[in-house]
Amino acid sequence: MNDTEKQKFLRALTALKLGPQIDGNQYSYDDFVSIHLQYKTKVHGTPLFLPWHRALLSIFEQHLQRIDPDVFVPYWDWGSESQTPELSSIFYSSAFGGHGPACIPDGIAQGWVRKFPDNDPNLAGSCLCRLWTNGKIGPLMSNDQLQSQVIPAYNDFASFAPHLEIIHGAVHVLVGGGPAGDLWQMYSPNDPIFYLHHSNVDRIWELWQSQSSQHLTDFSEDKSQILEPFSIVLSDVLDNAQNCIQYGPTGAPSPGQQIQPPSPSGSSVVSLAVRRARPPGSGDSNNPVRRRLLGSPLVDCDLDKRDSSMQPYGFLAPLPPSWADMNNISLQKVREVELLHETWIRQRNNRIGHHYHRCRARS
Repeated sequence: MNDTEKQKFLRALTALKLGPQIDGNQYSYDDFVSIHLQYKTKVHGTPLFLPWHRALLSIFEQHLQRIDPDVFVPYWDWGSESQTPELSSIFYSSAFGGHGPACIPDGIAQGWVRKFPDNDPNLAGSCLCRLWTNGKIGPLMSNDQLQSQVIPAYNDFASFAPHLEIIHGAVHVLVGGGPAGDLWQMYSPNDPIFYLHHSNVDRIWELWQSQSSQHLTDFSEDKSQILEPFSIVLSDVLDNAQNCIQYGPTGAPSPGQQIQPPSPSGSSVVSLAVRRARPPGSGDSNNPVRRRLLGSPLVDCDLDKRDSSMQPYGFLAPLPPSWADMNNISLQKVREVELLHETWIRQRNNRIGHHYHRCRARS
């Protein structure tokens, strides 16, 4: 995504948030937050998670394109910068801003306020938040793990989809930075990073679908059901190509590649990659590994470095039980998925010439 495309996207987002509403647009930016809250129990921890959010992305994108027909929703390829995601260009002041002790301090969402949830006077009308610990987000899942362990492991949607939903939860929790962060909660669309994150989740689903024609159309429930409130038939969102949506390659560095800190101008566009979509009405179709254990203090995991230019991967922080409960997902299932990932990372770190020593809790 080049700088011109990025600026067009940011301007359209701002216009959708701040108004006025464009002719033909049914929803405002805040309406999408309300919709996500309204349908939270129906589309989280259920088979509808992936197709419903694909439909949401499509409708949201169309609203942006009525503001600027050249705009598309890009994806944040967090798997390409999984070990130091806080250095991502999306957190530059020229894009979505970073984190703060209270409100998001810079970027386009600086000064944005919540309209929803509107049933809590402590939230409605207050600023958006991302609250990281010591300026760090923590490791996310890498693309090589996704491509070698997750995507090829499942032959049916019913097995794959819950795994991907749990993976996606780590981004919400860690980038949100805790329950006070918007991305952590069901009103996560308040933070515009929601859409870049879910665009990447949708891309990962598409990668899984691309394995065969059976994968492409597989779904574990009735494909003729309507995705509300968008009035879209579920079967109509299974094939992105039929809806003129195409994910371009990422321009982000590989996980072992050094990521430079933000430049003063913040002009680099590293992490935003292309998601092409048809405008409405047009044509056809790197740090010591840190890990938080359930009920345990922060721990340091020392890695004995051998002669290798590669760095070890950090372990993903376990998802809080409250997140699993909020998303209607079995905590046992969450822990099973996390154990699979931990085992893969330990084997990978050993394989590249690093000894993993048992973590000792700080005294």
